[in-house]
Amino acid sequence: MQISAAALLLVGSLCGCNSSRSNGAGPSSSPAVLATVNNQTITQDDFLASLESYVPNQQNGTISVPAGRVVMAQLIQDNLVEGLAAQANVGATPQQLDDRYQDIKLLHDAQNVQPMENELAQSGLTVDQFERLKLAPQVAQFNLLTQGQTVSDADITAYYNQNKAQRFTKSDRAHIKRIAFATKAQADAIYNQIKTGGKMFEVFIDQSAVKIPANADLQNWIPTDPTKSPKLAPLCNAILATQTGETSEPFFFQGGWWLVKVIQREPTETLPESVVHHLIQWILLGQKSDATHLSQVQQALKTYQLQAKVTINDPAYADIADNIKAAASDAAGPTGSPTAQ
Repeated sequence: MQISAAALLLVGSLCGCNSSRSNGAGPSSSPAVLATVNNQTITQDDFLASLESYVPNQQNGTISVPAGRVVMAQLIQDNLVEGLAAQANVGATPQQLDDRYQDIKLLHDAQNVQPMENELAQSGLTVDQFERLKLAPQVAQFNLLTQGQTVSDADITAYYNQNKAQRFTKSDRAHIKRIAFATKAQADAIYNQIKTGGKMFEVFIDQSAVKIPANADLQNWIPTDPTKSPKLAPLCNAILATQTGETSEPFFFQGGWWLVKVIQREPTETLPESVVHHLIQWILLGQKSDATHLSQVQQALKTYQLQAKVTINDPAYADIADNIKAAASDAAGPTGSPTAQ
Protein backbone atom coordinates (compact mmCIF):
# COMPACT_ATOMS: atom_id res chain seq x y z
CA MET A 1 0.00 0.00 0.00
CA GLN A 2 1.37 3.38 -0.94
CA ILE A 3 0.26 6.36 1.10
CA SER A 4 1.29 9.98 0.65
CA ALA A 5 4.06 11.30 2.86
CA ALA A 6 1.51 13.86 4.04
CA ALA A 7 -0.07 11.03 5.99
CA LEU A 8 2.99 11.03 8.20
CA LEU A 9 2.82 14.75 8.92
CA LEU A 10 4.29 15.52 12.34
CA VAL A 11 4.86 11.84 13.06
CA GLY A 12 8.34 10.69 13.91
CA SER A 13 10.01 7.32 14.03
CA LEU A 14 8.01 4.64 15.77
CA CYS A 15 10.51 3.86 18.47
CA GLY A 16 12.49 7.08 18.46
CA CYS A 17 12.28 9.55 21.27
CA ASN A 18 9.66 11.85 19.81
CA SER A 19 8.00 12.90 23.02
CA SER A 20 6.89 11.86 26.46
CA ARG A 21 4.86 13.37 29.25
CA SER A 22 2.94 12.25 32.27
CA ASN A 23 -0.47 13.04 33.65
CA GLY A 24 0.57 11.54 36.94
CA ALA A 25 -0.07 7.93 35.99
CA GLY A 26 2.76 5.46 35.60
CA PRO A 27 3.96 1.96 36.33
CA SER A 28 4.76 2.75 39.95
CA SER A 29 2.26 3.96 42.57
CA SER A 30 4.25 7.08 43.46
CA PRO A 31 6.70 7.80 40.66
CA ALA A 32 9.48 10.24 41.40
CA VAL A 33 8.97 13.65 39.81
CA LEU A 34 11.99 14.86 37.84
CA ALA A 35 10.48 18.08 36.52
CA THR A 36 7.29 20.11 36.33
CA VAL A 37 6.00 22.30 33.52
CA ASN A 38 3.24 24.50 34.91
CA ASN A 39 0.86 21.93 36.43
CA GLN A 40 2.18 18.92 34.50
CA THR A 41 4.79 16.52 35.87
CA ILE A 42 7.59 14.61 34.19
CA THR A 43 8.10 11.42 36.17
CA GLN A 44 11.12 9.22 36.44
CA ASP A 45 9.10 6.38 34.90
CA ASP A 46 8.30 8.42 31.82
CA PHE A 47 11.86 9.68 31.55
CA LEU A 48 13.26 6.15 31.70
CA ALA A 49 10.72 4.86 29.17
CA SER A 50 11.66 7.63 26.75
CA LEU A 51 15.35 7.10 27.39
CA GLU A 52 15.04 3.37 26.66
CA SER A 53 13.42 4.03 23.29
CA TYR A 54 15.61 7.01 22.37
CA VAL A 55 17.33 6.83 18.99
CA PRO A 56 19.95 9.52 18.21
CA ASN A 57 19.16 11.62 15.17
CA GLN A 58 22.13 12.95 13.25
CA GLN A 59 20.00 15.39 11.29
CA ASN A 60 18.79 17.43 14.27
CA GLY A 61 22.28 18.05 15.63
CA THR A 62 21.81 16.14 18.89
CA ILE A 63 23.78 12.99 18.06
CA SER A 64 26.77 14.19 20.13
CA VAL A 65 24.60 15.35 23.05
CA PRO A 66 24.13 12.97 26.01
CA ALA A 67 20.89 11.06 25.56
CA GLY A 68 19.50 12.10 28.94
CA ARG A 69 19.74 15.78 28.05
CA VAL A 70 18.02 15.32 24.71
CA VAL A 71 15.24 13.28 26.30
CA MET A 72 14.67 15.74 29.14
CA ALA A 73 14.59 18.69 26.73
CA GLN A 74 12.09 16.87 24.52
CA LEU A 75 9.88 15.97 27.49
CA ILE A 76 9.72 19.61 28.53
CA GLN A 77 9.11 20.82 24.98
CA ASP A 78 6.27 18.32 24.59
CA ASN A 79 4.68 19.48 27.81
CA LEU A 80 4.83 23.07 26.58
CA VAL A 81 3.11 22.18 23.31
CA GLU A 82 0.43 20.19 25.14
CA GLY A 83 -0.05 23.02 27.63
CA LEU A 84 -0.57 25.56 24.85
CA ALA A 85 -3.06 23.24 23.12
CA ALA A 86 -4.99 22.76 26.38
CA GLN A 87 -5.05 26.53 26.91
CA ALA A 88 -6.52 26.91 23.40
CA ASN A 89 -9.06 24.14 24.12
CA VAL A 90 -7.61 21.88 21.42
CA GLY A 91 -5.74 19.37 23.55
CA ALA A 92 -5.55 15.78 22.34
CA THR A 93 -8.62 13.75 23.35
CA PRO A 94 -8.59 9.99 24.04
CA GLN A 95 -10.59 9.41 20.86
CA GLN A 96 -8.13 11.41 18.78
CA LEU A 97 -5.26 9.41 20.23
CA ASP A 98 -6.99 6.12 19.45
CA ASP A 99 -7.77 7.28 15.92
CA ARG A 100 -4.23 8.44 15.30
CA TYR A 101 -2.82 5.21 16.65
CA GLN A 102 -4.96 3.26 14.21
CA ASP A 103 -3.68 5.48 11.37
CA ILE A 104 -0.06 4.79 12.27
CA LYS A 105 -0.71 1.09 12.81
CA LEU A 106 -2.32 0.94 9.38
CA LEU A 107 0.73 2.53 7.75
CA HIS A 108 3.14 0.39 9.75
CA ASP A 109 1.41 -2.94 9.20
CA ALA A 110 1.03 -2.30 5.47
CA GLN A 111 4.82 -2.33 5.18
CA ASN A 112 5.99 -4.53 8.06
CA VAL A 113 5.48 -8.22 8.68
CA GLN A 114 5.73 -7.75 12.44
CA PRO A 115 2.58 -6.15 13.90
CA MET A 116 3.05 -2.73 15.41
CA GLU A 117 2.14 -3.98 18.88
CA ASN A 118 5.08 -6.40 18.76
CA GLU A 119 7.50 -3.67 17.75
CA LEU A 120 6.22 -1.43 20.52
CA ALA A 121 6.69 -4.22 23.05
CA GLN A 122 10.29 -4.66 21.91
CA SER A 123 10.89 -0.98 22.59
CA GLY A 124 9.41 -1.38 26.08
CA LEU A 125 6.08 0.36 25.43
CA THR A 126 2.47 -0.69 25.62
CA VAL A 127 -0.09 0.74 23.20
CA ASP A 128 -1.43 2.93 26.00
CA GLN A 129 2.06 4.27 26.76
CA PHE A 130 2.69 4.93 23.09
CA GLU A 131 -0.53 6.93 22.80
CA ARG A 132 0.01 8.81 26.04
CA LEU A 133 3.73 9.43 25.80
CA LYS A 134 4.39 9.62 22.07
CA LEU A 135 1.22 10.58 20.23
CA ALA A 136 -0.40 13.09 22.61
CA PRO A 137 2.13 15.90 21.98
CA GLN A 138 2.00 15.31 18.22
CA VAL A 139 -1.79 15.34 18.09
CA ALA A 140 -1.89 18.47 20.27
CA GLN A 141 0.54 20.17 17.89
CA PHE A 142 -1.51 19.11 14.88
CA ASN A 143 -4.67 20.46 16.52
CA LEU A 144 -2.97 23.82 17.03
CA LEU A 145 -1.82 23.96 13.42
CA THR A 146 -5.22 23.01 11.99
CA GLN A 147 -7.42 24.85 14.48
CA GLY A 148 -10.57 26.19 12.79
CA GLN A 149 -10.16 24.01 9.70
CA THR A 150 -12.70 21.35 8.70
CA VAL A 151 -12.94 18.60 6.12
CA SER A 152 -16.28 17.34 4.84
CA ASP A 153 -17.25 13.72 4.34
CA ALA A 154 -17.65 14.54 0.65
CA ASP A 155 -14.02 15.70 0.52
CA ILE A 156 -12.89 12.49 2.18
CA THR A 157 -14.91 10.32 -0.20
CA ALA A 158 -13.56 12.19 -3.22
CA TYR A 159 -9.97 11.75 -2.03
CA TYR A 160 -10.58 8.07 -1.35
CA ASN A 161 -12.02 7.43 -4.81
CA GLN A 162 -9.16 9.27 -6.49
CA ASN A 163 -6.49 7.35 -4.56
CA LYS A 164 -8.09 3.99 -3.81
CA ALA A 165 -6.07 1.95 -6.29
CA GLN A 166 -2.73 3.64 -5.76
CA ARG A 167 -2.67 4.41 -2.04
CA PHE A 168 -5.27 2.30 -0.31
CA THR A 169 -4.77 -1.08 -1.96
CA LYS A 170 -2.28 -3.59 -0.62
CA SER A 171 -0.76 -5.65 -3.43
CA ASP A 172 -0.10 -9.39 -3.40
CA ARG A 173 2.73 -9.77 -0.93
CA ALA A 174 4.83 -12.30 0.91
CA HIS A 175 6.89 -12.70 4.05
CA ILE A 176 10.18 -14.44 3.27
CA LYS A 177 13.52 -15.49 4.65
CA ARG A 178 16.54 -15.04 2.38
CA ILE A 179 20.05 -16.45 2.12
CA ALA A 180 22.48 -15.57 -0.66
CA PHE A 181 25.73 -16.94 -2.05
CA ALA A 182 28.48 -15.72 -4.35
CA THR A 183 28.22 -18.59 -6.84
CA LYS A 184 25.49 -20.75 -8.31
CA ALA A 185 27.43 -23.86 -7.30
CA GLN A 186 27.24 -22.87 -3.63
CA ALA A 187 23.52 -22.09 -3.87
CA ASP A 188 22.82 -25.36 -5.74
CA ALA A 189 24.66 -27.38 -3.09
CA ILE A 190 22.63 -25.81 -0.26
CA TYR A 191 19.37 -26.19 -2.20
CA ASN A 192 20.03 -29.90 -2.77
CA GLN A 193 20.66 -30.48 0.92
CA ILE A 194 17.34 -28.80 1.72
CA LYS A 195 15.30 -30.58 -0.97
CA THR A 196 16.80 -34.05 -0.85
CA GLY A 197 18.91 -34.13 2.28
CA GLY A 198 16.12 -33.33 4.69
CA LYS A 199 17.88 -30.32 6.17
CA MET A 200 16.04 -27.20 7.23
CA PHE A 201 16.55 -23.86 5.50
CA GLU A 202 17.47 -22.29 8.84
CA VAL A 203 20.51 -24.58 9.19
CA PHE A 204 22.29 -22.67 6.44
CA ILE A 205 21.60 -19.10 7.52
CA ASP A 206 25.04 -18.65 9.05
CA GLN A 207 26.62 -19.61 5.69
CA SER A 208 24.86 -16.81 3.83
CA ALA A 209 27.04 -14.08 2.31
CA VAL A 210 24.40 -11.57 3.43
CA LYS A 211 24.41 -11.19 7.21
CA ILE A 212 21.64 -8.60 7.67
CA PRO A 213 19.27 -9.45 9.17
CA ALA A 214 21.17 -12.03 11.17
CA ASN A 215 18.23 -14.47 11.16
CA ALA A 216 17.59 -13.94 7.39
CA ASP A 217 13.98 -13.01 8.18
CA LEU A 218 13.02 -9.97 6.08
CA GLN A 219 10.60 -7.81 8.07
CA ASN A 220 9.13 -5.89 5.12
CA TRP A 221 6.34 -7.39 3.04
CA ILE A 222 7.65 -8.19 -0.45
CA PRO A 223 5.26 -7.34 -3.32
CA THR A 224 4.90 -10.38 -5.58
CA ASP A 225 3.42 -8.95 -8.78
CA PRO A 226 6.41 -8.65 -11.17
CA THR A 227 4.45 -6.36 -13.50
CA LYS A 228 4.06 -3.79 -10.70
CA SER A 229 7.58 -4.22 -9.33
CA PRO A 230 9.83 -4.77 -12.38
CA LYS A 231 13.03 -4.25 -10.38
CA LEU A 232 11.97 -7.09 -8.11
CA ALA A 233 10.84 -9.36 -10.95
CA PRO A 234 13.38 -12.19 -10.32
CA LEU A 235 12.45 -12.22 -6.63
CA CYS A 236 8.72 -12.00 -7.37
CA ASN A 237 8.88 -14.87 -9.84
CA ALA A 238 10.83 -17.05 -7.40
CA ILE A 239 8.28 -16.43 -4.66
CA LEU A 240 5.35 -17.15 -7.00
CA ALA A 241 6.94 -20.46 -8.02
CA THR A 242 7.42 -21.60 -4.41
CA GLN A 243 4.82 -23.02 -2.06
CA THR A 244 4.36 -21.52 1.40
CA GLY A 245 6.78 -23.19 3.80
CA GLU A 246 9.07 -24.34 0.96
CA THR A 247 12.41 -23.08 -0.36
CA SER A 248 12.83 -21.66 -3.87
CA GLU A 249 15.28 -22.90 -6.45
CA PRO A 250 18.43 -20.73 -6.64
CA PHE A 251 18.04 -17.54 -8.69
CA PHE A 252 20.34 -14.66 -9.52
CA PHE A 253 19.37 -11.34 -7.94
CA GLN A 254 21.23 -8.21 -6.84
CA GLY A 255 24.67 -9.63 -7.59
CA GLY A 256 24.29 -13.01 -5.85
CA TRP A 257 22.51 -16.34 -5.95
CA TRP A 258 19.50 -16.32 -3.65
CA LEU A 259 17.38 -18.94 -1.93
CA VAL A 260 14.16 -17.79 -0.29
CA LYS A 261 11.82 -19.56 2.06
CA VAL A 262 8.22 -18.40 1.76
CA ILE A 263 6.81 -17.93 5.26
CA GLN A 264 3.44 -16.33 4.51
CA ARG A 265 1.41 -14.93 1.61
CA GLU A 266 -1.31 -12.29 1.54
CA PRO A 267 -3.59 -11.48 -1.41
CA THR A 268 -4.42 -8.09 -2.89
CA GLU A 269 -6.58 -6.13 -0.45
CA THR A 270 -8.38 -2.84 -0.96
CA LEU A 271 -9.07 -1.06 2.31
CA PRO A 272 -12.64 0.27 2.64
CA GLU A 273 -13.16 3.99 3.07
CA SER A 274 -14.36 3.50 6.63
CA VAL A 275 -10.94 2.09 7.61
CA VAL A 276 -8.95 5.00 6.18
CA HIS A 277 -11.52 7.74 6.89
CA HIS A 278 -9.58 9.35 9.73
CA LEU A 279 -6.26 8.97 7.93
CA ILE A 280 -7.62 10.87 4.93
CA GLN A 281 -9.08 13.51 7.24
CA TRP A 282 -5.63 13.95 8.80
CA ILE A 283 -4.01 14.29 5.36
CA LEU A 284 -6.54 16.84 4.11
CA LEU A 285 -6.45 18.89 7.31
CA GLY A 286 -2.66 18.96 7.15
CA GLN A 287 -2.86 20.39 3.65
CA LYS A 288 -4.99 23.29 4.92
CA SER A 289 -2.48 24.60 7.43
CA ASP A 290 -1.02 27.78 5.92
CA ALA A 291 2.08 29.84 6.61
CA THR A 292 0.14 32.64 8.30
CA HIS A 293 -1.46 30.33 10.85
CA LEU A 294 1.83 28.50 11.38
CA SER A 295 3.48 31.83 12.22
CA GLN A 296 0.69 32.62 14.68
CA VAL A 297 1.11 29.25 16.42
CA GLN A 298 4.86 29.76 16.59
CA GLN A 299 4.40 33.15 18.20
CA ALA A 300 1.85 31.78 20.66
CA LEU A 301 4.19 28.97 21.64
CA LYS A 302 7.07 31.40 22.05
CA THR A 303 4.97 33.49 24.44
CA TYR A 304 3.80 30.40 26.31
CA GLN A 305 7.37 29.12 26.67
CA LEU A 306 8.61 32.43 28.05
CA GLN A 307 5.80 32.59 30.61
CA ALA A 308 5.81 28.92 31.62
CA LYS A 309 7.06 27.86 35.02
CA VAL A 310 9.56 25.06 34.42
CA THR A 311 11.23 23.37 37.37
CA ILE A 312 13.84 20.62 36.94
CA ASN A 313 14.70 18.78 40.14
CA ASP A 314 17.78 17.00 38.79
CA PRO A 315 20.70 19.48 38.92
CA ALA A 316 22.36 17.74 35.96
CA TYR A 317 19.56 19.01 33.74
CA ALA A 318 18.59 22.22 35.53
CA ASP A 319 20.00 24.52 32.83
CA ILE A 320 17.79 23.00 30.13
CA ALA A 321 14.86 25.13 31.26
CA ASP A 322 16.88 28.30 30.66
CA ASN A 323 18.04 26.95 27.29
CA ILE A 324 14.47 26.35 26.16
CA LYS A 325 13.43 29.85 27.17
CA ALA A 326 16.45 31.22 25.33
CA ALA A 327 15.38 29.25 22.26
CA ALA A 328 11.92 30.80 22.59
CA SER A 329 13.52 34.22 22.43
CA ASP A 330 15.01 33.18 19.11
CA ALA A 331 11.52 32.37 17.79
CA ALA A 332 11.76 28.58 18.00
CA GLY A 333 8.46 27.11 16.77
CA PRO A 334 6.50 23.93 17.52
CA THR A 335 8.41 22.04 14.88
CA GLY A 336 11.85 23.12 16.08
CA SER A 337 14.29 20.92 17.95
CA PRO A 338 14.75 21.51 21.68
CA THR A 339 17.98 23.03 22.86
CA ALA A 340 19.74 20.32 24.84
CA GLN A 341 23.32 21.59 25.11
